[in-house]
Order: sequence, then structure tokens, then C-alpha cells
Amino acid sequence: MKNLKPMWNACVVVFACCTLTIAACGGSSSGGGDGEDGEETGTPTITIEDLDINGDGVLSEDEWTLGSVAFDDADADSDGVVTAAELADAIANATGIDTGDETGDETGIETGDATGDETGDETGDETGDETGGGDKEDCVNTVDDDGDGLVDCADPECASKPACAEGDCGNGLDDDQDGLLDCADPDCEWTDVCNPESCSTFYLCLGELGCDCELGLDCPEVGTDQFNQCQVTCYQNDTCSNQCVSQLTLEYQEKLSAYQNCTQSFCMNTNSDEEYYDCVSDNCKQEQADCFYVGTEGCGFFYECASQCGQSDQACVSNCVNQLSADGYLDAVAWDNCRFDLCNLDGDTSADSNAAYYIASYFACADVTSTCLPDNAFLGGSDCQGVTECLLACESLEDGTCLDPCIQLIGTDYAGDVSSVFTCALSTCGSTAEEVTPECLSAALDNECAAEWAQCMGAPTEETGDET
Repeated sequence: MKNLKPMWNACVVVFACCTLTIAACGGSSSGGGDGEDGEETGTPTITIEDLDINGDGVLSEDEWTLGSVAFDDADADSDGVVTAAELADAIANATGIDTGDETGDETGIETGDATGDETGDETGDETGDETGGGDKEDCVNTVDDDGDGLVDCADPECASKPACAEGDCGNGLDDDQDGLLDCADPDCEWTDVCNPESCSTFYLCLGELGCDCELGLDCPEVGTDQFNQCQVTCYQNDTCSNQCVSQLTLEYQEKLSAYQNCTQSFCMNTNSDEEYYDCVSDNCKQEQADCFYVGTEGCGFFYECASQCGQSDQACVSNCVNQLSADGYLDAVAWDNCRFDLCNLDGDTSADSNAAYYIASYFACADVTSTCLPDNAFLGGSDCQGVTECLLACESLEDGTCLDPCIQLIGTDYAGDVSSVFTCALSTCGSTAEEVTPECLSAALDNECAAEWAQCMGAPTEETGDET
């Protein structure tokens, strides 16, 4: 089943719907129980917070889940909502308990704010919050009700309230005030708006059907061995697999077929995941891009977006990747392949030196860099010779401050010549800080890279000389 492997090579960064759970209202019946304060209260404690799904401090009929009490009976003033006081009265009436102030001391039963302070003493500090001894976070009033320094949706008490879920995952607003907008918010992870149709739709479906689960609820985490096994289970069953294919439009059925045919043709005999992914990158890059990258943004957007993410915030980076178009993804891959082939010769995950990174990224790969840089980049008017002389004038190539003005000189018309010169020079000198020096680059231009340097300066080559 090797053709399943690359599903999370590209799309792992396409890499939960939040389910609201009403707090359990069960407990022992009046007359005694085994709960923490059952001996003193003799009845279950039900507060409005237990039922208030949207966190607005009152209960609508849609939120009413008390089977023993009709909503209309609890709504004493018939205004369409049940307040905390009305809820307390409804519970008391249903259990035959007097909720008046006179009986507060006698029963020790929480019936709202009026008796909360009195019962707090009886149940002790440990249960004070449950029995009226402490304030609850309102979740929608912009006040830190419980005094813990966290207001409304920033307070963990409000995490399960609908008012604190990212209600609209495509409106450009932080609806739940958690600092995460739309698809960057985990609340939106598996919503349709954050998962437009792609080949990922097929592979995610395999996981759900293979383990009879729902993403964001009870499925294993995507990308884990457990989820992969779910996928394999469905994939090996034709009926299950075809059901996932049928969920795709004809366009994406064709793209999925092209991608799988390519990987099966070139990559079935690889011996490890790493070899397989390298094979896909080398042979099926276009099919992979068309299959998985369905956003609208280009390469430049991705690097600007990713630069705003924390160092280990993979979710943030994934959100940036998700927005790439097929061309944007291919441009990003081309730039990365070009520069890291030149500046990461030891094969680890970082550049061998700042100098090699700067020169590879912005000079040696100038011919594929422009689409990945801001719109105002590569608008300089200098020719290849001027750019090269600017760089060689720097005392140290480790200093990005010195190199930046030289990058600004590069014009699109000369990017190809700049790329040829510095690809040759960097390949000649090496990639460490000790190797990549102005002296080494200058020597390379006079020797190993003389032909590229001549072209950079505008000197006619043998071929152009014959034509003139």
C-alpha cells in the first residue's frame, strides 16, 4: 500500500469541529446520597451554568434538557427564557423543597444567589464554587467575573460554551477571542470552509470510514500510525475505498487517479518513507501539487505568513501552507530545492552558514526567487556586474545588513545572469562561513567561473560573437 504513504507528505500540512457537551445533571435523589456534599445537601446541584450552552446567562427552550420540568412551567414570566432564579424555583418545586430564605439554613440546598452564601459555609471552601461561594465566569460580559485574570472566552471555564467557539470560520474575525482567526483556530480545523475539496478529502475519508469515527471527535489524530491504519483498512476494502472516491467531484477523481498512477509507476519499489517521498518529489511533483494544493495564494504569501508563526507552531505554518495554490507550492519547492542544494551541504535541517544561505537564496537562486519575495523585490535597475561588485565589496558575507542593498539592486532582466555567476561561485567555494568569503568568490570568478562572469559583464560569448 505504498501509494498511501504520500497522502501526508504534502497534505499533512493541509495541514475539530468543537462538540459542545452539556454538563451532567445527574446525582442522588433527595434524601441523601454518596456525592461529595450529598450528606449535607441531600439533592443534586444544578445551576444555570450547567445548561447554558451559549453562555448568555439565561436558558432558551433549545437549551432546556430537564425532562422532569417543562420549559413553560419554569418560564414563570413567559418571556421565552428561564433565568437563574426561575431555574432554582423550578427545581425546588419539582423536588418539593422550599427555597425561601427561611429554610436556607435548614436545608443547606443551593437555590441561587439568595442562599448561596449561607450554604457555602456548610459545604466548605472546597465546594464553595459549586454551592454559591464563588463567582462564575459569565463568558460574554467582558468582565473577569471569577477574578482569575482571564476574561470571557480567554477563561478555560468558557471553553465549552458555544459563545466561545469560532462560530464563523470564514469571516476574518476572532469570534471566540482566543487570538486565533478562522482556520488558524482549532475549532475550525475540520470544517468544510477550512478543508476545500482536494485529494486530501479522499484520504481523510479513508481514515473516518476505516475506523468508523469522525474527525475532531473520536478519530485518532491525523498523521499517526493509528490513523494510517484506519486508512489502510478502508483502502484495502473496495467498497469502502470506492465510497470515498465517490465523494469527490469528477475533477478531483481525475486528479487523484493521475497522482496515484504516477506514484505507482515510479515509486512502488522504494524501501523507506523517505525514499518514497523523494521519489514523489522528483517524479510526481505536478500531480501532487494539482491534487493537494487548492488555495489561491502564491509562494510570496507563504513565506510572509510563515514568518509570523512561532518557531514551533506547526499549526500556524500548516494554515499558511493550506492557502497555497498549486503554482504557489511548486514555486516554493523550486526555491527551497535550489537554495538548500547550495547552502546545506552537510544534509541537516539548517544552512551551513549565514553567508551561504543569503547568497544561495537571493543571488544563486535569483532566477526562481522573485515569485517568493514581496512584490517590491527585484525591481532594481542595476545589471549583473553592478550587483556582483556590490556583494564583493562587503567585508563579511555573514552580514545580512551589508548584503541587503545588493539584493535590492537586482532587476528581473538580470536575474538569470546573477543566478549563473553565484551558482558557480558558491559551488566552487563551499558553504561554511570560512569558505564563503569575498576573496574566494572573487577568485572563483577569475578562474572556474570565468565564462559566467564574462556573460555577467556583458562580454560576447563565442556563440554571440559569430552572430555579430
